[in-house]
Amino acid sequence: MLQNPSYNDRRRTSRRLFTRLVSFSFADENGSSNWYLGSIMDAGTGGVKIHARRAVMLRRGQRLTVLCVPARLPGNGREVVRMHAQVAWQDSDSRCFGLEYI
Repeated sequence: MLQNPSYNDRRRTSRRLFTRLVSFSFADENGSSNWYLGSIMDAGTGGVKIHARRAVMLRRGQRLTVLCVPARLPGNGREVVRMHAQVAWQDSDSRCFGLEYI
């Protein structure tokens, strides 16, 4: 299993603590998708760290769709933000994984 990189590593861009509930999905080998709940733990311009509410088996490079409702947006209120990303790492013990935006 891929492990969580240390926060002392050399990222191209820094990450900021950020908490937001999300839903994420990926297509399995049969083409069907399943939706899971989680929370963004931190975010940066290159990607996000997500904590899944239940165990999910992911593989490096796997593509996911993430839906997030921001706390506030200017204009007419809360709109869903859809992100497309791929798995950079996963720590199955903590149910956390890192995503890189694509």
